[in-house]
Amino acid sequence: MNMNSPNRLKDSFSPYLRQHAYNPVDWYPYGKEALEKAFREDKPLLLSIGYAACHWCHVMAHECFEDREIAQRMNDWFVCVKIDREERPDLDMVYMEAVQLMTGQGGWPLHCFALPDGTPFYGGTYFPPLAWTALLTQIHTLWVSDRNRILQAAEEVKRLMATSTPRSSVLSKTAAVDTPKGPFPVPMDQIRSSYQDLRRSFDHKEGGLAGAPKFPLPGLWVTLLEYASYTVDSSAQEQVTLTLRRMAQGGIHDHLGGAFARYATDAQWRIPHFEKMLYDNAQLLELYAKAYLKDPDPLYKKTVEGIVEFCQRELENPTGGFFSSLDADTEGEEGAYYTWRYEEIEALLGSDARAYAKYFSFTPEGNWEEGKNILWIDPKSAIEDGFIETCSRKLFEARSRRPRPSLDDKILTSWNALMIKGLCWAYIAFEASRYLTLAQKTAEFLETNLQKPRGGLYAVWARGIASIEGFASDYALLADSLLDLYEVTGETRYLSRAEQLCSYLIENFSVPGKARFCFSTHPLIPGFGPRIEDKDSVLPSSNAVAADVLLRLGWLLHKNEYIDRSIALLHEVGDAAPLHFLYHYRFLSVGMKLERGPLLVTLSGEGVADAALKIKKINIPHLVCSFSNTGDTSLSVILCKDNVCSAPYSDIQRVLRDLVH
Repeated sequence: MNMNSPNRLKDSFSPYLRQHAYNPVDWYPYGKEALEKAFREDKPLLLSIGYAACHWCHVMAHECFEDREIAQRMNDWFVCVKIDREERPDLDMVYMEAVQLMTGQGGWPLHCFALPDGTPFYGGTYFPPLAWTALLTQIHTLWVSDRNRILQAAEEVKRLMATSTPRSSVLSKTAAVDTPKGPFPVPMDQIRSSYQDLRRSFDHKEGGLAGAPKFPLPGLWVTLLEYASYTVDSSAQEQVTLTLRRMAQGGIHDHLGGAFARYATDAQWRIPHFEKMLYDNAQLLELYAKAYLKDPDPLYKKTVEGIVEFCQRELENPTGGFFSSLDADTEGEEGAYYTWRYEEIEALLGSDARAYAKYFSFTPEGNWEEGKNILWIDPKSAIEDGFIETCSRKLFEARSRRPRPSLDDKILTSWNALMIKGLCWAYIAFEASRYLTLAQKTAEFLETNLQKPRGGLYAVWARGIASIEGFASDYALLADSLLDLYEVTGETRYLSRAEQLCSYLIENFSVPGKARFCFSTHPLIPGFGPRIEDKDSVLPSSNAVAADVLLRLGWLLHKNEYIDRSIALLHEVGDAAPLHFLYHYRFLSVGMKLERGPLLVTLSGEGVADAALKIKKINIPHLVCSFSNTGDTSLSVILCKDNVCSAPYSDIQRVLRDLVH
């Protein structure tokens, strides 16, 4: 039992902050109180950033923040601030950029030492106890006896970060945007060249990108599926296929409970870093569904079903929406919930244990560490049959009786938007109405609980309360998912709400004279302008998604100002740095759609939703479905391409044939 008195984090909405509520460290949440204390007592800030499911965050908390002597040093010499990176991605963005500039690397836990106004001057990630104690002492000594060195370091960090800061830190509601330079900001020759560059990074044996660790990066593979369809490049399609199959067979995939861990620590997808994040699985839902439309592999369908079952079983909030993550650790041990000793399998399966163990690469010595086994399928194994399924059910039931990983029970607007999109594509691929119903329920929850008056959004819902002003990613991703809902239901309320969100984004997040959007409207560190997110990583950047949304809205609503803003945005990002698949996959997706031009399908009459579903199953990336009410009850479908529209079709099969050919 923890005998420490609770600190200021005990009533936080964030589960991550509450995890540290009984540390002997005198933690503050980020805010005015902490900054004022730092100024008043003339102490540097010590900012510690992480998230609830982070294994190494737990390790450092146990080794350092639960140690009374270390905590005493932290309390005496610094004002200590805990930040949940999922609650405040804007702060994480600033301090991660600073640490990467200072050290050449980043990750979580992220630790940054800063002046009382928040300006960073030194940082790093995980520190073991001796190194952490030595660093605390060194920083304190410099602060007391040689502060100029710290002030110079802070100025240097500020100078380096200024290159990626907009010239004005004041957001303008009427910012003028330069006229687009041309209709094709990313020529296909440039996209092909970027693909050939990316291809050199492929792991042609195990899928994904070469080396370890291996992240799923679903957005990259979605864009490569599009690239393959536009260029008929078999190498792109083959690499996506290899990656999806190896991931689904690997230990990164939970073969008993569905869903995927955040990444694999090895180059074969076998050893997961066990935390499970909603954002990964939401995007993988979209990826596997779209891959199935191209190649109806039963493995893809089973994978989609497993992801949805996991999310409903483990992450769904009873009143709607999905929680954020499951922890990597159980009772302080990494992966304890998911791993098995050989004798456990023998006890559960008896004479069937040997065959089951062979299928999943179990050994008496353990295929991981300390005699523990992780389930992964050897690609050479026979196709799974009923025997494996029956045995797996026994293991799943036994595992369900174990102590469970902790749940991060906050609901994030942006991650739930990704889930809506994933569910829409699962519905398109498999025509299971439960997927659409779940997507609509999630959208309704966000509208009811995270929508602000006058069109704004909150970013976080926890303990029944919405908080924190929404970020650009919340607006862009939710608008994107609502457009998907519109295209499969024909319900104009989704289109109207998507345009409202886009208008709010333009009005409140625009950078003066720029096409791009700032990530946050929150006041940040003095001297640091608002940050602009335009590089994709495990999530697509807010500006890339905004460019996609603007383009789709422009096509659907016939509004050239949206299309022009999308084109200008691509030009602006491309002028700053050459667009590359690894860092700008969503921008390149938009570029390919622009190059191909809109294929607008307008549906009216009875049965439009069913007809739209059949059309979307073809999965033409530059195709958008719109709906009109002509008063006629018979189905009518009009195809428009290159400003030329067809005569109305009444036979959906003819529409599908003409779209394919």
